[in-house]
Amino acid sequence: MRFFVRRRDGIAYLESQDFPLPALNDDPSSSSTSPKSKAANDGEINNCTQSILPKLHTYQKPRQIRRIPTKRKPRNYWHSTSNLRSELTSFWKEYGVPLHQINPGRPPPIPSEYILNFFRRNDLRGGIAQNGGRENVSHLLGGAKIIPGKWKEAVQMEEVKYLLPFMTPALENGGLNDTTQQQQQYERHNAGARDKRNSARNHPVSDATISFNRVDTPDGDQRLVDIVQESSPHKDDSDATMEARRSFWSKEKAVAGLYRYLECYKKYKHRPAVWMPQPAELSNEGYSELFNACSRFKKLPAVSIFSSLSEQNNQDDECIENLAGLVPFKEWR
Repeated sequence: MRFFVRRRDGIAYLESQDFPLPALNDDPSSSSTSPKSKAANDGEINNCTQSILPKLHTYQKPRQIRRIPTKRKPRNYWHSTSNLRSELTSFWKEYGVPLHQINPGRPPPIPSEYILNFFRRNDLRGGIAQNGGRENVSHLLGGAKIIPGKWKEAVQMEEVKYLLPFMTPALENGGLNDTTQQQQQYERHNAGARDKRNSARNHPVSDATISFNRVDTPDGDQRLVDIVQESSPHKDDSDATMEARRSFWSKEKAVAGLYRYLECYKKYKHRPAVWMPQPAELSNEGYSELFNACSRFKKLPAVSIFSSLSEQNNQDDECIENLAGLVPFKEWR
């Protein structure tokens, strides 16, 4: 026996094929079944409903709780100079700063971004930004004092000293930072990159690790050759590889790595070492660091070896194959 759910007057009923229900009409006189059959059908449906309805799980969307609307300033509120003056004055008076004693007869000072962020005055910060920044607002107010952005300089101001009792928990936990956590991580990353760049400039490649010799090419030009005794054609995860991966690339290191790769590839596939490889080949062989160094070769720092060569060549022709004396890929392919 198959049952079907039909809704009538907001109540769910079960309807079977063996005992069909009358049509859903408001007028009971229009039904074609007799009262006895209708009562029998209702009794059968009630029995089936009691056994099946507990198994039917329905989801009812919870009623949404309306949030309290925030108090917003009317449109173009911050475009008025008088509103800016009153909001700045109320900000300092809220924390007990006596402006009439510190700056008598002058407009209220403009707090820094970090003070506004600390006290969560995003509305005042947005109003200052809408008027062109703190310098422009100072000009609109008639030469208002601007609190410096650096905390070491701002803490020397008389107005900020009255705010220190409210900032005591933050000062005890390390002080107010002039930058956010994300900016601090970015600065630490840049500091590490600067240290590597300075070490690469001050400490060029030693002759013990890489020895350069002048060798005549078939074209009559001379190039620097990195003499490699024994090496594998493919790159492996050795200690030298990890050290080169962490170190900052210079033009000398880029050319030395390129010569090392050419000598290895010559032993591996017997290709002349004076042919400049295709950039995609370096990436496919696993030399991603060398590929990146060749791509940004013009921006790499140079020490003493390539300083004279870079001055002799034009800046437009300053690429790794020209300075290394290699045959470009387009000519030998």
